Amino acid sequence: MPLDLSPLNDSTRLLINAELDVAFGGGRRFQPTGFPDLGPALFKDVDGVTDWLLVESVQSIANRLEAACWDDAEEHYDATCDRIPFVRSEITLRGSSRTTSTPQEAHRLASPYILAGNYTYTPSAQQQSPPQQAQPVTEPLWKRLCSAAGPLAMSLEDDAPFRLRNHAGHLFRFDPGSLLHGMWLSTKVVPTGKTKAALCGGKVRFPRIISGFVEAKNPRTAQSGGVKRERIRDQSEEGADAALGFGSIPFPRTDFTSGGIFARFNLDLSLLRTLGLGRTQPLANGQTQCTPAIPLLQQQGIFTNEEAFLVTWTIYKIQRFLSHGLSLRSGCQFVLKNVSVEGPTAFTWPIDTDVTAALTTLKDGLFPLLTGSQGWAARNVTSVTYLG
Repeated sequence: MPLDLSPLNDSTRLLINAELDVAFGGGRRFQPTGFPDLGPALFKDVDGVTDWLLVESVQSIANRLEAACWDDAEEHYDATCDRIPFVRSEITLRGSSRTTSTPQEAHRLASPYILAGNYTYTPSAQQQSPPQQAQPVTEPLWKRLCSAAGPLAMSLEDDAPFRLRNHAGHLFRFDPGSLLHGMWLSTKVVPTGKTKAALCGGKVRFPRIISGFVEAKNPRTAQSGGVKRERIRDQSEEGADAALGFGSIPFPRTDFTSGGIFARFNLDLSLLRTLGLGRTQPLANGQTQCTPAIPLLQQQGIFTNEEAFLVTWTIYKIQRFLSHGLSLRSGCQFVLKNVSVEGPTAFTWPIDTDVTAALTTLKDGLFPLLTGSQGWAARNVTSVTYLG
């Protein structure tokens, strides 16, 4: 049946709970995430009795949800998500060329390889003073974001309060992934490529709309170890010590077992609505007006097309992660047991094909194929160049 978003009309959040199990092994051991100077993240429940272990952090899940719909070999979104906009940077460092993009970078649009990248565009005659024949203009992406008009303009200001709904719609048009997973434009990189300065006072923050983590209940330790074997020098000698990689080195290892492993997701619908996506349009006098649009889905509820797209894209990402992305580490392999909706209970977790069909409809309506465009532009991808 078609995806029905109407049960989410009055909800402040969508809470998803997925129960996982270790993919293989009679002891069902797994390796959790570790932190410097901390190791595994163990903690007590509020009852003071139940033990918990953080298996995957919020930051890591954000990266994994982005990777869930990313084709790493081709360096663009998968077939279902192709033509959803993002920003791609062509990097030249010490004469060598490489690329990165907002879905691949931990800081997304705020990555220095992207924010300090040069963007080239041709302004219209009306945008130039005095009006003249259009000539290409090249400037850092951060400077373009601070502009009030033209491509990628977000009207970011130094001495004005930052309001999400005034800027979220602009970001949605060229990089909805950064809007969905959050980013903080705290600094800009000036032309030297090494000096940083505050961007708009460091106040440009887009919080995550979707967050998640993986945790294990009542974990038990499974101690083991190993040896890094040296074939040439079994024992380290002067000038050839372990710090340099010489010698055979034994090491301890701590894995865990648990009878309850859960991936939990929180889609913040209240935050989504505060962005005003598709609800208002700025006018020249500083006021706003409503811009109703024909719903792209039959059962879209009260969501605008832009809001419905982000909700549907989030569900698609979660489904892809749970079906394709549960190989967290070589020693941390899970399989999905079941998925439940913690709230609102009226919302039924949809099947994959219904979500894919809805996402395709929304994507085609919001990000259509650009007639006459070629290469990355045909995918609605913004390209910048970074010289290191």
